[in-house]
Amino acid sequence: MNPRDNDDGFSIAGGEQSTGVSVVVVATPEQLFDGHPVGPPSLTVQCSKCGSRLSEGDQVSVTARRRVDTPRWDVVHCRCPDCPPATIETPTLSVTEVHLNGRLGVVTDVTIQQHWLCLLEPTLNRVSDPLDRLP
Repeated sequence: MNPRDNDDGFSIAGGEQSTGVSVVVVATPEQLFDGHPVGPPSLTVQCSKCGSRLSEGDQVSVTARRRVDTPRWDVVHCRCPDCPPATIETPTLSVTEVHLNGRLGVVTDVTIQQHWLCLLEPTLNRVSDPLDRLP
């Protein structure tokens, strides 16, 4: 599928549905993860390495994964600045893994009165391609 249009880092790929809505939007990892939830609804998360509590304003490194057969990204690790970020030891075929740094912010859904932490101002450290294989 070749990009149909490109605007400020976003590429709109594929065609349009009969409703005129574009079917796929491609973005950089920084654009995709800015505001992405980190953990379940709560105002604290734990470092996946040392267990320390992290809250709004803290600097973190996160690891997220997505299988090629699903559009959903899962944040699998969140680490504090004192713990080294996770590494991509062995890429997994059909899985994209990204490592980002950023700080924690709070998102509120006022209709259901829930708050949760999200990643703000992410910077990309590393990404594995879903086609990577072991040598």
